[in-house]
Amino acid sequence: MEQQGAEVVEVTIPGLDELLADRLLVAEYETRDDLNAYLTQHPSAPVRSLKEILDSGNYHPAIESRLRQRQESPSTETQEYLELLLKRMTLKRAILLVMAEHDLDALAYPTIRRVAAPIGENQGGSNGCFSANSGLPAITVPAGFTDEGLAVGLELLGRAWSEGRLIGLAYAYEQATQHRRSPTSTPSLSGAR
Repeated sequence: MEQQGAEVVEVTIPGLDELLADRLLVAEYETRDDLNAYLTQHPSAPVRSLKEILDSGNYHPAIESRLRQRQESPSTETQEYLELLLKRMTLKRAILLVMAEHDLDALAYPTIRRVAAPIGENQGGSNGCFSANSGLPAITVPAGFTDEGLAVGLELLGRAWSEGRLIGLAYAYEQATQHRRSPTSTPSLSGAR
C-alpha cells in the first residue's frame, strides 16, 4: 500500500476488545426478517423465506445450525435487541472517532486471525465482526497465501456510504499486488470465446 502512495498509520481503537466481547450479533435478530423481506420483493425467487430455504435442504450442511438459529431468532421488539443496537452505535462511534482523528479513508486488517479452516469446518477468528457489528461497509481482497497455499484476505472498512472509495482502494490493491489466482480446480479458459 505504501509503495502505491498510501500513508499507513497504525491505530488502536480504545476498548475494542470489550466492545466485541459478546460479539454483539445484531444479525441474529435481523437475518430472518430481513431475508424474508428481501425475498418478498423478488417474486421470481425460488424460495420465499428462510424457512423455505431450510425446508429445501439446498444449503451446505456446515451452515445448517446457524441457519436454524437465525430462523428461531427472537423478535427485534425485545429489550436485548435494543441493547445490542446501542452497543452497535458505541462500536461505530469508536471506529469513526479513530478514523477522524487520523484522517483515515479505511481501516485495514486481516480478514481472519488464523489460517482458513477446511471447507465444511467452522472458521474461528473472523474479523468480519467489525463490519457486521458496527454497520459500516467493508470489502475483502486477496492478500496472498500461506506456505501451505491457503488464501489470506485483507479487509478494508470505511465510513458509511464509502463503498465507492472502498471498491477503488480494493481494486488498486489487487492490481498492484496481483495476489488473486484461480483455484486449482478452476478449468482453463484457453480457447474460450
